[in-house]
Amino acid sequence: METYRIRPAFVVFGMLLLLVFPVPTQAEDDHKIPTRIEREEGFSTGAWKIEKQWDRKAEQEFSAFVEAVGRAREKGKFKLAKGLANPEINPLYTAEDKTLEVEVDCANLPYLMRAYFAYKTKRPYSFQSNKCKRYKKGNRPRRFADFSQFPDFQKLAQANMSAVSSGHFRMQAALEGTDTYPIDPDTETLVPGVVFYDPNGHVLLVYRIDPDKGQIFMLDGHPDGSMSRKVFGASYARGSARFGGGFKGWRHYHVDVLDQEKGSFVIQRVPNAKSFG
Repeated sequence: METYRIRPAFVVFGMLLLLVFPVPTQAEDDHKIPTRIEREEGFSTGAWKIEKQWDRKAEQEFSAFVEAVGRAREKGKFKLAKGLANPEINPLYTAEDKTLEVEVDCANLPYLMRAYFAYKTKRPYSFQSNKCKRYKKGNRPRRFADFSQFPDFQKLAQANMSAVSSGHFRMQAALEGTDTYPIDPDTETLVPGVVFYDPNGHVLLVYRIDPDKGQIFMLDGHPDGSMSRKVFGASYARGSARFGGGFKGWRHYHVDVLDQEKGSFVIQRVPNAKSFG
């Protein structure tokens, strides 16, 4: 992943972001969200075998993957499924991607990219599986699904895309256990792969940052599977903290095997303060 140097324009831009997108530090919700999930089986028989955990290196690799797809989109239009099936676009391409079928809208795109990366790099993947209203107050996770509950990546992707809407991002910013969490946007945390949620109902995926001009380039998914490019600006709203708008990183979770023979294991979702790196 490219290392971004801190330039004056970007420093000023980052300071403005911190003013516009303050991150709450205290939980505001009394309802218990499951952050530790035990599975009685499936560790060795799920959609893929887990060989690595999420860490800073994984995030750097994920950023590089997202940036590669975004830069390819700068050169020409393509649907995501076609892009993933093209080794000149997709650095994680393998032969089975030729038959991959995915259709994404704006909310699906970040999830699909994250799930695909986890699948290709053999890392755990879990997602909120209960439905959420796009414009409701008080959305929160109630159920989660993960890699162990599906026979292959295609089935997991279909279930994930069916469950996801922009309401998955419309949650109080201080909630723990959600799929994404609010970040302090700076030169270390604001990287390709970060999500931006506009509470008006739109979700975008950051794929490139120009530190000299202070510009943030984002991918926007559409229901026909195509993607367009956007530049972050004043037209994108954050809203109040209760709606969870702004830039979001992906929550880390760790997998510990309980019984190798039975395939039982536990997924532990990491708190907001410890998720990055």
